[in-house]
Amino acid sequence: MRWFRPNGYSVLMLLLFQGIISVVLAWTSYGLITVAMANAGYLREFGLMAVFDGGLLQLLQITGKGVICLICYVGFKGIEYELIHRWRGGSGH
Repeated sequence: MRWFRPNGYSVLMLLLFQGIISVVLAWTSYGLITVAMANAGYLREFGLMAVFDGGLLQLLQITGKGVICLICYVGFKGIEYELIHRWRGGSGH
């Protein structure tokens, strides 16, 4: 589990990780709300026919992207916390 502790990495490496996480977060969250609302409307309007047409599968994919977004957000905030902690002099790195 030491891989997940940000205090073991240099500032440049943390900034690189934070940049990668930002790109993944932006890529997965782009249009997510619009697609989720359209999918909900489709399922509500057509009901069981929409489920058989793949609406439920699309809802699961949207939910998966939402979970990825949440994980990226938590990772971004964790790295941000570590960088601010170091900047204020709270760590010897």
